[in-house]
Amino acid sequence: MKMKSPKLYEHLRKDNILRLPSKSTLRPYTVSYWSSFGGSDRILRQLKTKIASIEPYKRHGGLVFEEIKLSEHLSDKKKEMCY
Repeated sequence: MKMKSPKLYEHLRKDNILRLPSKSTLRPYTVSYWSSFGGSDRILRQLKTKIASIEPYKRHGGLVFEEIKLSEHLSDKKKEMCY
């Protein structure tokens, strides 16, 4: 969320809408990871193959997906509800 909309992230954090770590807390974790926006090329190729086998009049619908992967080594202090 911070990568996509830093202003939204700060608003949610500063106004206590969501408990989120500060920039200085996030920085060591985010600089060591590669991330990107968009879909998987492999999935898009599979969809293209599948669509090719469907009759044109049956090709309608929508696709919505969201993926979040959290690093396994991140943790929070549950008693204090802080990061």
